Amino acid sequence: MLENETYENCMDCPRHLVAPDPDPTDWFEDDDELVLCTFTKERRNITVACRPHHKRAECKTPSWCPLLLVNGINTTLQKD
Repeated sequence: MLENETYENCMDCPRHLVAPDPDPTDWFEDDDELVLCTFTKERRNITVACRPHHKRAECKTPSWCPLLLVNGINTTLQKD
């Protein structure tokens, strides 16, 4: 369990998952990726259609992060 752990960026969290997310109609964006939070069973999107070199910039810890909720840092579940 990752109790008492918080991360400023989801890319630093061991519970993130990077998967391919290519645009089927645009060959230029074949290498797009999505980043998912796997802390909960529903695997929530952190970012989608992301260029690989932009992942860190687009993966700042969101307000709905389960680790923030578990550790009492954020008390309300906000939808982005």
